[in-house]
Amino acid sequence: MVEISLPISFFICYGGAKGLRVAEMIRDMPMDRELFNPFLATPDSLDMIPGTEQYNAEIDKRIIDSQLMVVVGTCDIKKSKPAMREIKLARNEGIHIIVYLEKGCRSKLPQILSGWHPIEYPEYNPRSRFDRLRLDILRTCLRIANTTTVRRESS
Repeated sequence: MVEISLPISFFICYGGAKGLRVAEMIRDMPMDRELFNPFLATPDSLDMIPGTEQYNAEIDKRIIDSQLMVVVGTCDIKKSKPAMREIKLARNEGIHIIVYLEKGCRSKLPQILSGWHPIEYPEYNPRSRFDRLRLDILRTCLRIANTTTVRRESS
């Protein structure tokens, strides 16, 4: 049986400037930090370790150590080589994926995400579906917890 620790860490994947804006909103959305630990990977993000020389190695480690990934799907995510690499790694590692998709972009999702049922948000108001996103994160965590042993990390 696999063991997971609280807080549940999740990796936020995005592509492009529009995706980054939504990803930052997700990272900063109100949620219980004792239960959830979102990680947003950008070179200048507060989440990154300052002075990290092997950026890709750090990103890979963060993905592998995450219990789930939230992919911010914008119409140009397929153009982002880093995002595609991150999604493929998560799939290969068996990481649970939640797709938070901009309305009107379903046909532009990469093939690797085509089987998912995304949460769609309107471009003009990405926060409008945050309640649903939080609920899906909770549901996914409960599914993980039902198949694993849960341990709270001491601080």
